[in-house]
Order: sequence, then structure tokens, then C-alpha cells
Amino acid sequence: AEGIRESLGVPIPFVERARFEQIVKSLHTQLGEAACMAAWKEGRLMTPVQVLAAQGLVTPPTEPAQRA
Repeated sequence: AEGIRESLGVPIPFVERARFEQIVKSLHTQLGEAACMAAWKEGRLMTPVQVLAAQGLVTPPTEPAQRA
């Protein structure tokens, strides 16, 4: 989401910024700096479908859809 938001030039809404920063700080504490940065980098490279698939919310297509 961050990569898409940045490519569109849309900042994190002010009302959500404090919560976002709290979550990021917690992740850094729990994972450690190196692991957190590696996960962050990997996540930035994921497509929205890949993110949803990683959460088990969608099943990505394995083959292109056939046209009738």
C-alpha cells in the first residue's frame, strides 16, 4: 500500500498517522531492525493481489482466464 500511495503522491491521512507510526515502532521492536526492514522491503514489492493472497483472503489465478 505504501508504494502505491507514494506513486500517487498521497500521504498517510493525518488522523491515521499516529496509529501508523505506533504500529511501525512496535514492529521494529518485535522483529528487530534488520528483519523489520527486510519484511518492509519485501512488502513494498508485492502487488495488492499478492498481499491479499498472503493473508489467505484471495487465491491468485494460476493461469490466464480463457476467453469464450
